[in-house]
Amino acid sequence: MGDYRTLNRTILAKVEGTSGTDASATVGSNAVLGENPQTTPGIGTLNTNEVTGALDARAPIPGGGPGNHSMLVNLHGSGAGGTAPEWDPYLQACGFAGANLAADLTGTASAGAAGTITLADATGVTIGQVIVTTGGTGAGQTRVITGLATLVASVYPNWTVTPDATTTYAVKASETYAPASASLVTASIYDYFHSSSGANSELRKVLGWAGGAAFTLPVGGIAQAQFTGQGKWTTPANVAHPGAATFQAQRPVAFMGADISLDSVATKFNQLTFDCGNQVQAAPDPSDTYGIDVGGITRRQINGR
Repeated sequence: MGDYRTLNRTILAKVEGTSGTDASATVGSNAVLGENPQTTPGIGTLNTNEVTGALDARAPIPGGGPGNHSMLVNLHGSGAGGTAPEWDPYLQACGFAGANLAADLTGTASAGAAGTITLADATGVTIGQVIVTTGGTGAGQTRVITGLATLVASVYPNWTVTPDATTTYAVKASETYAPASASLVTASIYDYFHSSSGANSELRKVLGWAGGAAFTLPVGGIAQAQFTGQGKWTTPANVAHPGAATFQAQRPVAFMGADISLDSVATKFNQLTFDCGNQVQAAPDPSDTYGIDVGGITRRQINGR
């Protein structure tokens, strides 16, 4: 051990069934590609004012603290509609709830207007999904669903040709996310530092990890998310090399060719940034090895520029 390389690492993330209980992540199912991962203990030091008979203070005493983990992820889909991206555990542990539409939802509209379409069935439909008109009046238009009232879906931008009762459509299979305030989860984070020999690794593990996410969308560049949070630190261990990681084949694409609307106003910009503004706290726990319980989101204040 001891001859580790910065890029010779593997990061795994998996949502926990019970917060703080190891989710048993594997390289075959839970690997996440990311940049500049940081997994470090937040162990503090305790100073004393004991009189020593000299001017020198006694050495500080190691204290407790959380496990800190952060990583930058280049945003990309899974490559298959209705399948979550590999960085889904980070989103969930940062307070986002996923809505899954496993397969295209097809049907024939019963009516349409300039910016709406009345669906035959809205099961699994939510804001942010994509709808495509596939036949009849106004076929071949692609729009984003921005609102839903029973069966009436609002879209952006308005239709070029207004659909009617002859229009067929498909709401495309997808995994969409929105901030949540209930049923929040935590994740187990594994950070393997591999030795150059390839035989063994140092495993740094944070359990009960919760965090915040800051997104950056630069025009002509790669959209990214910076995930930062904390949980329960576990003592690093010398383990066998876990094997080659399996990653999703889909690669990021440059952020361009998009029809951007901010509050229904067509908008141009050089770069869009927004932060979910989570406040994360790991409460004290005297029964834990390092005195800290799982991480938890206590407040959210979304901001951006």
